[in-house]
Amino acid sequence: MITRPIKVLVVDDSLQSRKLLVGFLSEDPDIEVVATASNGKDALEAVGKHIPTS
Repeated sequence: MITRPIKVLVVDDSLQSRKLLVGFLSEDPDIEVVATASNGKDALEAVGKHIPTS
């Protein structure tokens, strides 16, 4: 059975926090960080680019 990783968008206004979260999440092979954003506007743009397809 092939499983897909959980795709994650990390959003935080602190660059240091984003880097920490990405590093932590990247250690798990079942999680794929697809993008990061520093605010809501950038997060919505990133979601539009990374909407999963079937």
